[in-house]
Amino acid sequence: MDRNDYCKLEILRYRSALDRLSNISKSFDIPVNLILLEEKIKHLESRATMHKNRLRRIPAIVNELIQLRYYRYSRNWGSVAMDLFFR
Repeated sequence: MDRNDYCKLEILRYRSALDRLSNISKSFDIPVNLILLEEKIKHLESRATMHKNRLRRIPAIVNELIQLRYYRYSRNWGSVAMDLFFR
């Protein structure tokens, strides 16, 4: 499975979890912090839509680094290397 397919599958999984948790919190009036799930989904979306050209991926990678999303939601520098050098 390539990186884009993996990210797209993970996006579906995390969106499903976010939807379920949102519905549970509404149904039972339980305050749930869903921001972390939303940020994980944004990170996966960014990774899934990176340009095929390696040089054109750099701005998206730098943005994810600045947002600390590689650190929080991936394997940090290993994921950066995967996104920069592999497709």
